[in-house]
Amino acid sequence: MARYIYAHNAYKTVADVEKAVTAFKARLDNNPTDWCGVKLVTKTKLVAIHSPAPDAPLEPDGSDVPRLVKSSSNIPIAVETHDYGEPLNDEEIKNLVGSNQNFYNVFAVHDGDNHTYVSEPEAINIISNMRASYAKWKQVDKYYDTQVSEGEDNIEINVSNEDMTKYVS
Repeated sequence: MARYIYAHNAYKTVADVEKAVTAFKARLDNNPTDWCGVKLVTKTKLVAIHSPAPDAPLEPDGSDVPRLVKSSSNIPIAVETHDYGEPLNDEEIKNLVGSNQNFYNVFAVHDGDNHTYVSEPEAINIISNMRASYAKWKQVDKYYDTQVSEGEDNIEINVSNEDMTKYVS
């Protein structure tokens, strides 16, 4: 039976927990797809949300002219939409350099945050904030001893073999 809980997983010994901490630290340093997805904006287009005339096309015609989309409103509303490429892999995310040439969609894996059409410097900052949120959610700076008397809370123990505080602050 497992005695310790770290990052929502159960372990039998403190040595097992310490191995898990070291492995989790490496993932936080090298695997941003654990906590976020990033897609490059490949195309931006304008659509008009409006009740269309009976003869208005309802399918896109490939032009940059706003198309009509059925709505209950009688007032046309222009809406900018974006097409995205495939999700970036870990190396591509880590190699973002902060240029203002590209725009991205950045979304969190665990908490539902979604940021659309952000510049590369903004994306880098959002990715860092999502890592901190993910690390806090996983409680990477502590583990719990579950071997306690009945009715007592688990004992919270600070991780000591790696500095995990930088990920949760």
